[in-house]
Amino acid sequence: MFQFFQSHKEEKIEINRLMDEAYAKGLPAYQREIGQLLDEAESAGKNDLAQEAEIAMGHYLERVAVSLDSALRKAENEEIKDRYAKAKAEPALAGVEAKEKPVPLSAGDLFRILYYAYTGKKAGGQDAQRQDFLLGAYVDRALKQLERPI
Repeated sequence: MFQFFQSHKEEKIEINRLMDEAYAKGLPAYQREIGQLLDEAESAGKNDLAQEAEIAMGHYLERVAVSLDSALRKAENEEIKDRYAKAKAEPALAGVEAKEKPVPLSAGDLFRILYYAYTGKKAGGQDAQRQDFLLGAYVDRALKQLERPI
């Protein structure tokens, strides 16, 4: 085990910190994209934005993943960096289920990959699901901050 971590609790705290920073960093671009979608829909008289909103969420998740990649590249522990690279290349190592179509990794999937990188073990489902809920809270807050109702 890593000498600088005394328990998985400390590892989870570090992973949660990294993810919170990535969520916050990607949020302004997500808000702008959603705002543009609303503007375009209003001018075109379009009411159903489900597909466009899903694409915007995918872009947001991709930005979160890029932020996490950047943070992990700066990690000093080579073992963490190595396991992260392996889990990114083969997400099943971290317990990420294969997707039917190419979609961005969910917040829970990103947590599973980070957890594997830090511990060499698969994360529990509740921890991964918690990240999906946290991301939802960030998105909800961002949408409420838009100047017009959705």
